[in-house]
Amino acid sequence: MKKMQTSQAFLADIRASEGTSKTAYKDTAGKLTIGVGHLLTDRELFDGHIIIEARRVDWRKGLTDEEVGALLRQDYQNAERIVNASVKVPVTQNQFDAMVSLAFNIGEGNFRTSTLLKQVNDSNFPGAAQQFSRWNKETVNGQKVENKGLTARRRREANLFLA
Repeated sequence: MKKMQTSQAFLADIRASEGTSKTAYKDTAGKLTIGVGHLLTDRELFDGHIIIEARRVDWRKGLTDEEVGALLRQDYQNAERIVNASVKVPVTQNQFDAMVSLAFNIGEGNFRTSTLLKQVNDSNFPGAAQQFSRWNKETVNGQKVENKGLTARRRREANLFLA
């Protein structure tokens, strides 16, 4: 199957809908984040730098618009790899973009073992679309609780998947 890439229109939509921060902030789960949802790794926190397009960038000084965009593309490339490796049936660009968004947000292990992926690979696209809403929780004080932002994001992803 041909390897797909996330569309530029989708990346622009993610930036607009998720918001952009040139400086680090704590996300709703209390994790230090920068750009468009880039969780700073332990190494990046310790080192004070992010590697963006093979350049060391000091995230503590903030990012430029160009660096935010490059970091988003770089982060989504890993999610693209996961989706391309996991999906065994032809999908539309919208379906691919929606799954990349989900894989980016929930991580490789969760995506690879998800019922959503199983439904896609069984070509049950309506069933797969219904699975997006299951991924709307975050862990707070050891408990899984609904996150309204994730609920809205999952609704957008499901709608895109079905479009």
